[in-house]
Amino acid sequence: YIPNNLYIIGTMNTADRSIALLDTALRRRFDFEEIMPRPELLAGKVVAGINLEQLLKRINQRVTEKYDRDHQIGHSYLMSIETEKDLERAFNYDTAHPRRF
Repeated sequence: YIPNNLYIIGTMNTADRSIALLDTALRRRFDFEEIMPRPELLAGKVVAGINLEQLLKRINQRVTEKYDRDHQIGHSYLMSIETEKDLERAFNYDTAHPRRF
């Protein structure tokens, strides 16, 4: 028995082509809801004179032009930025996914 109020929520990075077969299998079996970056959630957030909402919009514009929309950076990447050092760390020291724009 599976209760009606049980929800299983998973996330996928559609830019990762190595999981294409898994992606296809999951799409046949489950409903998907695309959640795109929401720069407006950063509205009014300025760090070291940099408007984070505008920064995210510009980065994602360039990413979309250079690659495609599936490679955009999500708003959560900048949500916890409070200081110039946080911003610097986010772009210079993220060794798992270095950002080069």
